[in-house]
Amino acid sequence: PAVYGLAALGVVAFSFVFQLSSGTSILLLGIIAAGLSLGAARLHRAGYRQVVALPVDRAVLGLGALVASVPLLILALTLAALLQPSPAGLLAVLVATYWPGPARLVRAEVLRIRALPYIEAGRSLGLPDGRLLYRHILPNCWHTISATFPISVATLIGLETTLSFLGVGLPPETASWGRLLASARLAPTAWWLILSPALAILLTTLALRQLSNTVSRNPQ
Repeated sequence: PAVYGLAALGVVAFSFVFQLSSGTSILLLGIIAAGLSLGAARLHRAGYRQVVALPVDRAVLGLGALVASVPLLILALTLAALLQPSPAGLLAVLVATYWPGPARLVRAEVLRIRALPYIEAGRSLGLPDGRLLYRHILPNCWHTISATFPISVATLIGLETTLSFLGVGLPPETASWGRLLASARLAPTAWWLILSPALAILLTTLALRQLSNTVSRNPQ
């Protein structure tokens, strides 16, 4: 009982720090996911000129297919085991395992948009590639990126929670939803220790899904 009491006190003591760290982690995940998406679009900047874009395109697609061929959790566990437990290492693992999806999505959108008539008209007018990319292609990709971005964040949160629950990715003293769920196993009769992190995960996932649906229905 004393150990359970100390565990409960530890959860309470970490609650405020956890709120701050979870918000910071979500923000960092959002920045990284957005950077990956825009970076993938920039890699395909030369998509108008297949001779130039082909080597980069093949390299990115091949690497993405290689990463995607390994189950997400197995790859994340393998990479996490090779790195020192730290928030930076965990972010690196999440990026390394999840980037193929956003990259392929943006690539498909770029290929679709560059075949539209107004892009052909811009080329005929002699507009430079940079202007076509930043003024016409990327803005039209943004709706798809913004609609799928919340789902990507929810997936990354779920993956981080799973890794933390299994005891990898973060130092033992770092508070996270996965750590709280793992600690709750020490007191199987104290259901309230599981309720808080479980509800937080559920509500966050539902909120992000609703945000994605709202953005999809309202492009503006």
